[in-house]
Amino acid sequence: MFDFGNKTGTPQFASSGGPPPPKRKWSYDLLTTPVERLQKVVADIDRNCLNGSGPSEEELKDLDSICQALVADTVSVPTAAALNSFGHRLLRSVTTNANLKLDILREGRLRRSACALVALGQANMQASYYPEEEQAALAAQQTLAGRALRLGGEDTLSLECLKHACAPWEDLLRSSNRAGIRRDHRAIRLGEVAYQAYCELAALHCRRMQAAGTLTALSNAKEILEICPELRQAMWEEFLKSCLASARLYGTQKATDFLMLALVSLDHIQASNKRATHRSMLLRLLALNYLRLGNGLLAVSHAKEAVSAAPLESPCEGEGLKALLQILRQTSSESSSGAEVESVASRLMSHKSIDLPIKLSCASLLLQTGMHEEKVQDCLGHLEIDASVDFSARIEVIRFRLKLGASIVSAALSQELEGSEKFDGYFDPVLREVEGLLVEGANDEAVKALREAAAAELWKVASKAAARPNCKNAATWLVRAGDLITANRDKARCFASAGAYLRSDQPMEAIRLAQEALQLDPNSLQALLLSLDLLNIDGLEREGLMLEVGNSKQILKRLLKVRSCSIEHAAAAVQILQRSAAPDLLFDALEGLAGKLEDRTLDDASQTAESTTVLGESILAVITFLLKQCDEGKRPTEDYLRVVKLFERTSKCWGPLLVETLDSDASTESVCVAALSTIISSSWAHAQKLAVASSAWVSLVEFLEHFSKGLQGLEASEDPYLLTVRAWFWTLLASAKTQLAKASGTKGNHIASTSLVALDRAHHCSQRAVALRGSTVPPKTKTSPLLKAFGCHFDPAGLNNLFRVLVLLEFEARCLAGHPEVQLKQFVDEASGQEKVGHKSLLAMAKLGTDLHSRRLGIHCLQRYLRCFIGARNTSGDIDVAECALAYRELISLQASRQESLGIFEGVIQLLSGEGSDIAKSYPEDEFAWLVVAAWNNGCHFYRLRQYKMSEKWFSQSLLLAKHCPCKFDQDTMTKTYMDCLRLASE
Repeated sequence: MFDFGNKTGTPQFASSGGPPPPKRKWSYDLLTTPVERLQKVVADIDRNCLNGSGPSEEELKDLDSICQALVADTVSVPTAAALNSFGHRLLRSVTTNANLKLDILREGRLRRSACALVALGQANMQASYYPEEEQAALAAQQTLAGRALRLGGEDTLSLECLKHACAPWEDLLRSSNRAGIRRDHRAIRLGEVAYQAYCELAALHCRRMQAAGTLTALSNAKEILEICPELRQAMWEEFLKSCLASARLYGTQKATDFLMLALVSLDHIQASNKRATHRSMLLRLLALNYLRLGNGLLAVSHAKEAVSAAPLESPCEGEGLKALLQILRQTSSESSSGAEVESVASRLMSHKSIDLPIKLSCASLLLQTGMHEEKVQDCLGHLEIDASVDFSARIEVIRFRLKLGASIVSAALSQELEGSEKFDGYFDPVLREVEGLLVEGANDEAVKALREAAAAELWKVASKAAARPNCKNAATWLVRAGDLITANRDKARCFASAGAYLRSDQPMEAIRLAQEALQLDPNSLQALLLSLDLLNIDGLEREGLMLEVGNSKQILKRLLKVRSCSIEHAAAAVQILQRSAAPDLLFDALEGLAGKLEDRTLDDASQTAESTTVLGESILAVITFLLKQCDEGKRPTEDYLRVVKLFERTSKCWGPLLVETLDSDASTESVCVAALSTIISSSWAHAQKLAVASSAWVSLVEFLEHFSKGLQGLEASEDPYLLTVRAWFWTLLASAKTQLAKASGTKGNHIASTSLVALDRAHHCSQRAVALRGSTVPPKTKTSPLLKAFGCHFDPAGLNNLFRVLVLLEFEARCLAGHPEVQLKQFVDEASGQEKVGHKSLLAMAKLGTDLHSRRLGIHCLQRYLRCFIGARNTSGDIDVAECALAYRELISLQASRQESLGIFEGVIQLLSGEGSDIAKSYPEDEFAWLVVAAWNNGCHFYRLRQYKMSEKWFSQSLLLAKHCPCKFDQDTMTKTYMDCLRLASE
């Protein structure tokens, strides 16, 4: 940095800190002296400035290094003159070239170097060559350099330049008295430059947030204004702006010092209205600052002085009154009385220079700080005198009085008062004035806006009154608000609200208001709900009532069709109809509520975890309620079907909620699980009723399809009871489809194929249930609500029964679907190998195979049964001989000829005569007799045909059977006939 404060008086150029800049290889490095190098650099810079580009960074650095070298050497007088010339040349390059495009930082650095050269030259020249006027010019250039460096962000260099700019003035103050300075033209010029430098110093300290430095700089600037009268009028405005800016910057704590500094400086300004205005403004700002500091006494005294100092009826006086009123209201307990506040408020209201909005805001302030409404009304009386001249002002005053009256009535209602007295005294006169203006200027936009404002304020008051029980005026105020409102929708809302308030005491008037509301807005939800409510009030004649609007069913339909009808509105309709004896209407309302809930499930953007839970519980509750209505009202299957379709569509919403609940320990206490249990019970009962009606297979299939798909929303659940429930529903669906396939003739193949799909899902659910069973049942599932609702016990026997049913249904469906005989026989073989299938199932499959497919398939089933029978006899001995006898008889009857059945008779004889066999003893007597007779008749048949060998075989089988048969046959006759046949066969 440059330093001109050395003892020798020779200016020195010091480094700005850090290591010296590296030497660069310039084209003029071979020049031997710094002056020669300086001459080259100045010439280059001058040329660049003429071109408009300005000095480069390298040139500025080189100029800086040359100045450092010159400071270190002794400068002769000729050299000093050259330095002075070079400096002025650089300054001219900066100031005179109009085409120069130079950023603020480079300009500051160039000016600083140029000033350094001028100062270095002048310091080493003889006094005769150093004009005193150039000292002020140099200080001015240093001030400009400091300002440019400050704006460029070089605070340290800027501070150094500004201090050098102030140094001549400070030297002059130390060497001369103030009286001599005032008579010296050169001194005044130095003072002017120093004033600018001090203002720049203040701005620099402000940016660095150095309050002490800012205050010192501004104090020095104020001192210059005191010494030099010629500068006061021209410079004081700028000084005032600097003080105010500093006061705003440093906040409440430091603002007082700067404001007091500006206030003291006013003593040296000639008396005028401008001076009085500034003084009033500063006193007002000081008063508000003292208020923020918590010094109420000083705040009040300065505010009063601000009002006294301001010119009469001036805007400044108005601002002072406003500040004084604010301070008095906030410090009322310290230094002011109510009478003083009222006096200031009245004076402010009547002040001509204050705009109406400010006056009204002051009135609002009085209300907020606790002044009585009556006092505020008195203050507003001064406004009406002025406002009556200006129509728009009158509108504003009326608007304010509307809000004031509404607040007065609302305050009375909040204190549980009737409010009518306050309404009549404060609100009603303003409303009447508004109604009068409507007649005077009905087409005026301002009047229309005032009308809407009056209606809005009246609506607020009336709504608050309607919220209180037994408020006599609520309905009247609501109707009056409706008369003021111009929009039909808002009018309808007012009339519907009034009707809702009168529904109990004056139902006929409420009906009239509801009709009027619906005429204004046919989609008014509030009016539709009110109409629905009124039509279902006990004791009212409903016939012929509200003919213009419609009956309850029509109104409910209109309500649910309105686009803005929400879940809350649909729920309100359900609550209304629950009180009526109209189950059909209640069912329609519940269905409408379910539709609204379903629509909400589709809106993914509005869903949160909590809202999804509530939504799922609500949907299950509504479905439960709908099924209850179906059960109690014995509603048709179509209604059940609509409910289960809703159950299916909303499964994505309640499914995850139920899965989480069923797999938790809280499932036994869950409302959702209880609702699901009720839904399952009701649906199963209805499905059983449809199954009994043999002509309802189509309805049953559709019902079970939608319900089973709805249960698929619980696919992720690991609750064994739920899996068993789902398996039984899929099984019932498969059974219904199988029966439908039987009744559909040629179309039965496709239906039977879909039945197989349902059976696959039933198998899948039952297998998962078996896998989850384990060794013990988890404690939480022992009391599962699903177990209580459905009645299915999760034990091996129950699942075995389900498996047998599934096997029989699958076999029947395969037969109806037209599967090849080979595949069907393979299925029978695989099923017979399952212990859980049982022997009886094979008998049933034999009957099904014979009826639905072929005789051969029936025979195959019976053969598999007999194999299983014989195997069970050999292993456990616990067999049912009666079933075996029936199987043999059925097998015999299925044979295509008598010859084919001979082997079956031989098998029976072998079974009866086996070692240790006691089957003959338990073989049914009538079946035994049938076998003996059937074999003998077959022998007689062949005997008549003279096929004696074949006849002999049948007679022999009959005689062998007769030995074991407990029935008595004529053995002699049978033996004689056999011997004759044997003789004939041998011939």
